[in-house]
Amino acid sequence: MTSSPCMTVPSRGAAGTGAAPASILPSAAAAPSVSAVAGTAPRAGRATLGFHAAVLGTYFAAAVAPTPLYVLYREAFALSAGLLTVVFTVYAFTLLGALLFMGSLSDRFGRRPVIFAALLLQATAMLIFLRADGLAALLVGRTIQGFATGIAVSSLGAALVDCDRRLGAQVNGLAPLLGMALGGFGSSVLVTYAPEPLHLVYGVILVLCLAEAALTFVFPETNAERVATPVSLVPRIRIPEAARTAMLRITPLNVGHWALCGFAMSLMPGVVARATGIHSPLLGGAIVASVFLPAACSSHVLRGVAPHAIVRFAAPLSMLGIALVVTGVHLGAPALVVGGLMVLGLGLGGNFLAIMRTLVPLASAHERSEMMAAYFLQCYLAMSIPVLVAGFAARSVGLAATVDGLGAICVLLIAAGGVAVVGGAQQASLAGERA
Repeated sequence: MTSSPCMTVPSRGAAGTGAAPASILPSAAAAPSVSAVAGTAPRAGRATLGFHAAVLGTYFAAAVAPTPLYVLYREAFALSAGLLTVVFTVYAFTLLGALLFMGSLSDRFGRRPVIFAALLLQATAMLIFLRADGLAALLVGRTIQGFATGIAVSSLGAALVDCDRRLGAQVNGLAPLLGMALGGFGSSVLVTYAPEPLHLVYGVILVLCLAEAALTFVFPETNAERVATPVSLVPRIRIPEAARTAMLRITPLNVGHWALCGFAMSLMPGVVARATGIHSPLLGGAIVASVFLPAACSSHVLRGVAPHAIVRFAAPLSMLGIALVVTGVHLGAPALVVGGLMVLGLGLGGNFLAIMRTLVPLASAHERSEMMAAYFLQCYLAMSIPVLVAGFAARSVGLAATVDGLGAICVLLIAAGGVAVVGGAQQASLAGERA
């Protein structure tokens, strides 16, 4: 095997230094054998990792940038709440299609060309948003954006792990959360205080995408194990055999959190506006930031803690946050809603980090983008389908009742997932002691 430019330092095998703790894996032997696993990347490798982290953050910032604009779109283009959820979910469903058909492209052709092409597509979507004059343009722009993001996220996630297996897993858990926090709040500030509120944020993202596309070929290709197989048009998502048990255990935890993220990015600003009478565009950005900024902080602070220990702490925090949000909605108390979202964000960040550190060690280099595609497929299904159902259910039962129902379901999922992850870690620990 040819060593990747980023993968040069062997793993030391200790907790927190590159090898996943045995307690979180199906078994100690389940992790694939990799001849070059990075513990501390050299300077060139760190620069490459930093670039891919910045690009990944840009994609997730762009994903939430329209959130503060939904209120303006509703007024400017006479859109209903149901149509706004369609604009939100068409992005997610197109992204899912890209993951299904093209999630493993960079395993075959390399990370660089796939990321470059995806950035050009993202720039095209931003140009369409800049000229948008109605629902049709929004749908076309979100469709192209979703397709570009679906191609990019699995490739970028795999490239980060190519550079440094331990740090790459942490950055995979941090960059999306930080990107969404900055994208949501930054967009709301531009919409509120800068000229051209329907266009400026897309101009900023367009410049970022073009600059990142130009820099793509400055950094080395990270995938030294490309598999020369023909591209198939048959949808293909594959979870490595070593990761299947872990993926099953984390699924309820993951689904519960991402369903809440989708709701926060699409319908929560409307819920809070109706409950409190606050209609400023800053509201949407504040809601997004109040979830994802604490999530990014907790992901960073907990980076040295074993995944199952993180879940033991973070899952109850998420459930408490949901209870506070629901209570705040019914009382019409914006401070309680924002506080609950922040507590939820702390739990989200910890659980997201734990999930990434559980899954990443279980895939070898030529399986990474395919596994990341499978993981993000689950995330975006969880983010889009509940939101679409909630958007139309709200017309029948009301927003408050919709928040109650979604919150109760997510609490049950997070509780079940937390029990599965912690229980699996205990079983693995006992098996290790018997061996």
